[in-house]
Amino acid sequence: MTARPRDSQRKRVYAAERAAFGTTATGAEPSRDLADQAARAAAILQSAHVRAQYPWAPLTVKVLPKRGGGATAWYTCIEMDSWTRQPGQWWVIYHEVTHIIVGNEPGPEPAAHGWRFCQVYVALVRALHSEAAATALQAAFKARRVRYRRPPRISPERRAALRAQARAYGQRRRAEAAVDRWAAAGGDGSAV
Repeated sequence: MTARPRDSQRKRVYAAERAAFGTTATGAEPSRDLADQAARAAAILQSAHVRAQYPWAPLTVKVLPKRGGGATAWYTCIEMDSWTRQPGQWWVIYHEVTHIIVGNEPGPEPAAHGWRFCQVYVALVRALHSEAAATALQAAFKARRVRYRRPPRISPERRAALRAQARAYGQRRRAEAAVDRWAAAGGDGSAV
């Protein structure tokens, strides 16, 4: 079994969500119950968009209470605390359902909040919530340098050319630094 890739952009994804959607739950609003959240998750998973784009996604999930803060998802189960079930936190269920979709995708397991997760997340919000929310999420991703597109594929020849270019740049910088050190030491050539 191979290890899951490092989740290097998790904090940036969370920051982008807060910037795009805010934290509008006040705590005074009644919390949605787990059955309501399970129905919302099932509605997302059974939508025509998800069935057409992600046919491997399960049709239903279990939504369980969670002690402690936040929400987590894996395979066919979502755990949510009472705060994440607030009416103003509509995006949490999209976030967790995206984990379910990407986690069940055939092939190697991707990073938990990697580019594939973010790509599916934006597509879900766009197709099933609103264009404005998806645009806000995409702008927040860009502002926080969250990768949400497939990285470009680089041919071996292009990779070798880029490495050679980087080596040449490094050699040039080292030569310039040596000249700068010589000049700073008073090396003006008059002692020769």
